[in-house]
Amino acid sequence: MKLTPELLEQFIGGQMRLRNGHTDRQQVGRIRSISSYIEGFTIVHFEWSAEKLSNSAGWFKDQDMLYTLNVGSYVAQMIEPGEAGGGDRLRITNAVIPLTITFNPPDGDKVDPSEIEGLTLDSD
Repeated sequence: MKLTPELLEQFIGGQMRLRNGHTDRQQVGRIRSISSYIEGFTIVHFEWSAEKLSNSAGWFKDQDMLYTLNVGSYVAQMIEPGEAGGGDRLRITNAVIPLTITFNPPDGDKVDPSEIEGLTLDSD
């Protein structure tokens, strides 16, 4: 499956979850927008972002408000909805390093932002 910004757009408003197998660090963010800036690279912009280290019990506010994907180095596949239900998810894995990224739709699995230490959301 080819990874394109158009494919990823269905996940705007949902969450992207990244797991680094080398460090066992996890990152999650609510997807605000997705853009392409040059051929082969896609940027995911977050409304908020959090991280969880292997030895921590909870999520902590993260300063990274975007993630850049080199789409040529990933293998993508649609997977079934998670425990919370919702639509299908997209899982991408890196062919070079042990990195897994899961895109959850807006009605799918999510980390509750109120449970992220240090995160304050603006009320509209």
